[in-house]
Amino acid sequence: MHGTLGPGFIHYIYRRASQIELQLRRIPVQRKQEITISFRGKVLETVPCRLLVVGDKVAVAAVAFREITEVHRQRMRWYLKLLNLRLGMIRGAGVEGLEPAFELLEGYVGEGTGS
Repeated sequence: MHGTLGPGFIHYIYRRASQIELQLRRIPVQRKQEITISFRGKVLETVPCRLLVVGDKVAVAAVAFREITEVHRQRMRWYLKLLNLRLGMIRGAGVEGLEPAFELLEGYVGEGTGS
């Protein structure tokens, strides 16, 4: 996907291209629009979510940065906890002349605090 599009697009272009690529390969994928955060059974907030969830098992985030930072990692761990998922993948778009960044993160498995 990054080889076809190249660097320089905003993150949602890469996310949408990833979704199309997975669908063409007949891999189940859904785009999360929002996550509801709850505390003691009460809804605190519903926040936008910019993830793909693949096979109800892996959260995938496409970021339009040349490198993946600790902020990206912490946000992914937060999403994994809220979605009660075990594995997250962050894919950075990279810049011309450099390979895209890629990381897998293990997440919290147990009772999540969102839906």
